[in-house]
Amino acid sequence: MGRRECSRTMLTLALRCLHALALLLTAIVRFLQEHFDSAFEYLHRQDQVFSVPSHVGLILGTHDIQLQKLALVTRWCALGGANFVTIYDSKGVCVSLFDEIVKQTKMGVLDVCESVTLRTFDREVVLRNDKPLVGHKGDHNQRTQQETFTQHHTTSEPRSVVILVSSGRDGYGQLVSSAKRLAGEVRTSGISSNDITVEKVDADMKKNSPLLRGVDDVDVALVFLPLYHLGGFLPWNTRLTEFLRVGTLSNFSFEHFNKCMQRFGGIEQRFGK
Repeated sequence: MGRRECSRTMLTLALRCLHALALLLTAIVRFLQEHFDSAFEYLHRQDQVFSVPSHVGLILGTHDIQLQKLALVTRWCALGGANFVTIYDSKGVCVSLFDEIVKQTKMGVLDVCESVTLRTFDREVVLRNDKPLVGHKGDHNQRTQQETFTQHHTTSEPRSVVILVSSGRDGYGQLVSSAKRLAGEVRTSGISSNDITVEKVDADMKKNSPLLRGVDDVDVALVFLPLYHLGGFLPWNTRLTEFLRVGTLSNFSFEHFNKCMQRFGGIEQRFGK
């Protein structure tokens, strides 16, 4: 009788252990899905992953700047095919952390790019990668699930990405300089003030601004702000930009990112019509 009771007790304990293990495994799976970008779900929906536009803006609140997460979002943009990523906050916190952003870019973005150029209004750093790129031919290393299915939508050509780190203080002096140059053209070149168009100012700004040199307009900007406003985001580079409010950076996952790209892909731009 004692032996039978002992066996029953051991069986009960074993069943409880198995139940606890099942709960633990369920919690681990949920954690991975939430914090590693819902990779399991997306493996079955590769056809729904949209490509990323050429230029993505990230508008941050000063209370929600997390450089590792910022590098991860920039990595998603690069893997999706973006050529430019603008990192912006109105107070210039990111600009003051430029050296740390360069460090995080080396660790979290450079391995998926042939080169990465990082710029502020008065600084520029170029990082070059001499190793096989993740998500490209010649890369025989184990890829993450996310990179595998993102590659489904990217080119086999090496990527070069420009990361612009800007603030609400950038560009205003350049706009004044541009106005002076164009006013000088009116005086000396015989052109009419009616010839000074938005396109002409835009071209002059991009030609002479160290931050905007050779940079396309922002296609889509993800707004990581508690209230829906733009925080003074640079207006002369956003004439055709779609702004999408996405909540906080800390809670932003790859699933959210992908949904934003799907949403942008479904927008019919009217170009003022």
